[in-house]
Amino acid sequence: MFAMALPLVAQATPLKICTVDWPPYTVSDNHQVGGIHTEMVTALFGRLGHEVQIDQIAWERCLKEVATGGYDAAYSASFKPDRAEYALYPQTPLQTVSYVFVVAKGTGSGWNASRDASKLAQPITAPRGFSITGDLQKIAGVTVDDGATTDQQDMQKLGSGRVKTVVIEAAVAKSLIAKLNLGEKVEVLSPEFVSGKQYFVIVSKKYGGSPEAAQHLTDDISAALAAMRSAGQLDQIMAKY
Repeated sequence: MFAMALPLVAQATPLKICTVDWPPYTVSDNHQVGGIHTEMVTALFGRLGHEVQIDQIAWERCLKEVATGGYDAAYSASFKPDRAEYALYPQTPLQTVSYVFVVAKGTGSGWNASRDASKLAQPITAPRGFSITGDLQKIAGVTVDDGATTDQQDMQKLGSGRVKTVVIEAAVAKSLIAKLNLGEKVEVLSPEFVSGKQYFVIVSKKYGGSPEAAQHLTDDISAALAAMRSAGQLDQIMAKY
């Protein structure tokens, strides 16, 4: 399901929201942004009476625009202290997800026993600006290739043999392996690299021209997402995919 704007009541100026290509959570077709998290966000702001404009751009640029107030909000963002300097995090996440390693077939032996990322074929690729990329860079012996801006670019590099190891969210991995027809070339390693990673809709501290306005929107998002989760609405959206 795709949606760029939801013309509901009240707000004269649409909220400007940015996101990144991250199938199945965000996907783009003919400049229309859709996917699981997009549908959740559209329903969320519809519940709050906001019209929204959603743009899919590079994640690094998205975060910089949130910092400067060029965008009012962004999704899907995990928590990082540097992001909290310019954006507010609701108490309620959109979703909690897991990250896995995807490797060229036959190159991932030993991960199950050691869980040592430095023993995998290096470099490990991860998109520039993603929090998981920073997590990897802290591990001794790991070399990170963050030259790409999307997971799809990294998976294409893996499929062509230019790299041997990719770190990627589990559902995104499944989606891109199918989309790029990589089933015979790659394998997903078990156990997961990271589990329980929460993703949020974040609000620019510059929203509305005052800290009070930004905090009010953030609190509204927390309450609305909690109500949607309690009512089963978020699970209903997930079930469509």
